Amino acid sequence: MSNNDRIMPIVLENPLMKTIGTLAKELDISVETIRFYERKGLIVQPLKPDSGYRMYDDTHVSQLKFILKAKALGFTLDEVASLMWTPPLSTTLTVN
Repeated sequence: MSNNDRIMPIVLENPLMKTIGTLAKELDISVETIRFYERKGLIVQPLKPDSGYRMYDDTHVSQLKFILKAKALGFTLDEVASLMWTPPLSTTLTVN
């Protein structure tokens, strides 16, 4: 079998998906901080696929950035949770 006959596996990686370690490094926080926010219900822990590595997407990045900014402004985690799960105000006014 020559080098040209070898079958090379193709690994399709989504650059928008990150492991918890990569995400933590990108946001300059610890892996344990992300896990803490998951336990508190501030972010949803991704499902664990057969590969064994949970992958975090842009939604997680946005949520974590929001949490970090809110904390920097002095909000408590309870206040942050309340802000995160409050539906936006409607832009239409209903008059009866």
